[in-house]
Amino acid sequence: MNNEEMELVVREMVEDSRDIVPITPAEIERIKQKFVLYEGHFDSFSNAIGALFITRLIGWKVALIVYDPGTIKRYEKELGVSFREGVPEVGPLARKSVAWKVASKLRDVWRAVTRNESVKDRKRLDLGLETQEPVP
Repeated sequence: MNNEEMELVVREMVEDSRDIVPITPAEIERIKQKFVLYEGHFDSFSNAIGALFITRLIGWKVALIVYDPGTIKRYEKELGVSFREGVPEVGPLARKSVAWKVASKLRDVWRAVTRNESVKDRKRLDLGLETQEPVP
């Protein structure tokens, strides 16, 4: 990829990122309250915050493919916020998810969510280019 192509990709990503659903002040307040009362592993709580942010970027349906659905439920409980509320099924940067590229071509995306359909590189991100083909 040459510099011009890379600049185009960056511009597209910046444009797409304008549609990201922000974490609301009320959600931040709930997370702070949960943190004050939290007992457990620091990594788990911080991973939950990261997953919440990433879900805003890729959408909740894509997050269910990337993360285990049980993990999402645990993170929602730890943070006291919903990963779905106000978040699109497919977010503005979903195309970066290799798993979404594969799953969206299946007749039933939910087969990928429930792990009934194997998705190689489930947790891998790429540049999100149309010309990049995922490995099935």
